[in-house]
Amino acid sequence: MTALAHRMTAVVALARRVPGWAIDVGMFAVAAAETIFILQLWNIRDLTTIIVSWIGAVGVLAARRWPHLALAAALPGQLTTTIASPALIGLFFAGVRSRRWWTPWLWIMPLTYATLISWPSMDWTFLGADRLSLAINNLAGFVAPLLLGVLFQARRQLANQLAALTAAQDKERELIAASAVDRERARLAREMHDVVSHQVSLMAVHSAALSVSTTDPAAQQAAQTLRGLCVRTLDELRAMVSVLRAATGQAGTLLPQPTLANLDQLLTDSELSATLVGTPPGGLSAPEQRAFYRTVQEALTNIRKHAPGASATVRFWTEEHRVGVRVTNTAPQGPSMELPGSRLGLLGLRERAQLLGGGLHTDSRPDGGYVVEMWLPRPVG
Repeated sequence: MTALAHRMTAVVALARRVPGWAIDVGMFAVAAAETIFILQLWNIRDLTTIIVSWIGAVGVLAARRWPHLALAAALPGQLTTTIASPALIGLFFAGVRSRRWWTPWLWIMPLTYATLISWPSMDWTFLGADRLSLAINNLAGFVAPLLLGVLFQARRQLANQLAALTAAQDKERELIAASAVDRERARLAREMHDVVSHQVSLMAVHSAALSVSTTDPAAQQAAQTLRGLCVRTLDELRAMVSVLRAATGQAGTLLPQPTLANLDQLLTDSELSATLVGTPPGGLSAPEQRAFYRTVQEALTNIRKHAPGASATVRFWTEEHRVGVRVTNTAPQGPSMELPGSRLGLLGLRERAQLLGGGLHTDSRPDGGYVVEMWLPRPVG
């Protein structure tokens, strides 16, 4: 039974690769060959018999789409000759396509009876069988292709149900994974708000207190700058928390994201000896502007952490097919600050660049400095 199922599967797979018109032509060729053979074998010259025989042969062209029409065309031929292929082909496709299981079986008895009528002039002794055994043989011959067609239809329905079940399982797995991601996003949002926001808020409060309590102008300026940075950090943190909550159906109001228009303020807040060279390219989309802004921001942050006392140069450049920004710094003038780092800043910049079709280059300089450069495809127009 398993071997038969495998053979049927192979036949179905092969049939799906064969064009429909080729199947129709092949079936007609079989029916036409049998019609010619039977008409010549029994030396049939009656015009009516010849016409109804060829009607049955031509009718197989409709068997794949309208099997009952093909069976109706084959029935008259069964009454006058022993041509069986049109009826067998029609029964097979009736089993394949019929929506009501019982309709194809209505053709079995008329076809069997018609076949018996078409044999009256035969030599029953030569056949070695009486009419009962002939009826049983014909009945079995007509039932076999019908059962094969029903089996093909059942297999196709099972395959469709299996595909639907597989799709439902895949969708369920996607929903489970999405639910897990949503829970993790919500957890991260809570942690960022409860921990980071609390610490930065304390920094803002202490810096405000320092600016009021000290009489040193430089210390007051530094405290005010620190407080401004804390406030902006809290704003961006709340925006990121809103982004995380948006994916879990708890979206908040997103703050405007920084663009290259905010670059001067970024250089001022860095409190580095930073020089801007060149003009930011025009025509950049909001994601491209944010990518350049974040590149400069990350580079300046790393300079403050790892190259104290160094000066920086931010240079925008434009080529035929590319635009970019290059941030370079001189050698550090003192020991670097012992600050924790995740080493994910440059990795995130590289991913931003790749998503936008560009790239990121970082390297040490011979004079002890460092260079961070991002490039993107030049905007069209």
